[in-house]
This record gives sequence, C-alpha cells and structure tokens, in this order.
Amino acid sequence: MASAIGKERTVAVAYSGGLDSSLIARLAKESAEVKCYTCAMAGSFDADHALGFAAEDGLDLTMIVVGRESLAGLVARTGMLLNSDDPVRIAYTIPVICVLERCAETTVLVGSGADELFGGYAKYSTATDPTAIMTSDLSKMLVEDNVLRMVAKALGKRLESPYVSEITLAFSASLPMNLKISGNDRKVLLRKAAASLGLHSHDRPKKAAQYSSGLMKEMKRQAASSHASLSDWVRQQTWCESDGSTLRGQSP
Repeated sequence: MASAIGKERTVAVAYSGGLDSSLIARLAKESAEVKCYTCAMAGSFDADHALGFAAEDGLDLTMIVVGRESLAGLVARTGMLLNSDDPVRIAYTIPVICVLERCAETTVLVGSGADELFGGYAKYSTATDPTAIMTSDLSKMLVEDNVLRMVAKALGKRLESPYVSEITLAFSASLPMNLKISGNDRKVLLRKAAASLGLHSHDRPKKAAQYSSGLMKEMKRQAASSHASLSDWVRQQTWCESDGSTLRGQSP
C-alpha cells in the first residue's frame, strides 16, 4: 500500500462499501488521509447504502450522484476514453471515471484485481480448474488496468491498484486455493483480514459495480425507451452521426 500512496498526504479511494474497497481504504489510512468517493444512480444500492457503510468504518465519503439526463453523456465520454462500445465495460468503468474527474486528490486507489487474485467470482467455485480461469481473467484485468492508468494520466491523475502490486501478485500466487475459495465461500483470506480489522464489509456479498451503482439498469431502460438494443444505444451515444468521431456528453 505504501508504494501505491507514495508521498501523498491525501488519497482518494473509489469506494462501494464492499470488501475490496473497504480494505483498501482501511489500509491506506495507515499512511495517508483517505477521501472515499462513490458514484451511483439515485435509488441504486450504492446510493442508498454506501454512506452508511462508510460511516460504520469511520470513512469520509463523497457521493457522486449520476442524473438520468447526464448518463448518455457519461457513456459517450467513457466509451471514447476506453475506445470501446462494450456496454458492460463502459458501465463498470463509469464510476472510476467519475471519481477521477471529480476528486480533488491526485492519486486514486481502486480495488481492481481482488476478484481475479483471491477468487471473488462465483464461477470459480464450480470450475474444474479455478487457477487457470483466474489466471486468464487476471491477464484481461491487467490490460484494462493499464488502459485506466492512461486515462487517469490524461485527466491529470494517478490511478493505483494495490491488489495488483508486485508484492500482492507474488503473495497471491503463493497461497493455497482453500485460502481463496472454500466451498461456497470466496475471497476467504480477504474476508478474514477484513474481520480482523473490524471492518463491517467482511461478510457483505459481492455486488458488481455496474449493477450496484444502478448504471446498467438505467442504460438498459434508456435503450428500451429509444427502441434500441443496449449495444446499439451505446454506439449511438458514443459517436455522432455526422462523422462518427465527435464526442457528445457532459459531466454528471
């Protein structure tokens, strides 16, 4: 964690109230002042619960509420930054983009990689060879992480993913699988660590950011209102019809 924070006196954490971001925020507090940020649609799980989760663990949280009228612009801007029109990829990246754009802090910490390294996804529990799938997923995640680091740099920020630091990667590789997955229990070691630190998130179920933030639900609703498939609607937002290269959008 110290290498991710560097000499910063204050850092931002992209926070959902879940296990991964709660652990990062708690450990970062040992080296710097921590400001947490949650980006979500009004009425979503994150919007309704993140402030309470943060208060339970003594964290300072700023809520970034995305209005329905500004979502199309966010989809457009995020798609352009990622050079992608993949709805899922855009939906789970929007919260990070919002934090990068809105936070005052230079360094932003995110929980990327925890699921791939410590067995967070349900599919790992039933896989014949979970290690192979986790390794493949990690490779894809690292590509995404590099893209987000470049996006952060373009926005004048530094994005750090402590779970994929060299020391954590090596540590995870040395662990037996039963400290990652045990029956239906996933991220076993991380949950034990959170419990030992007194974090209320130690037994919270995993909720994917694109769903807990309400972003995917609202994207689907707006696509249906436009009588378009979700993929077509995303492409419509990302590119102007005139020349296919002009970004449309506004801040949340």
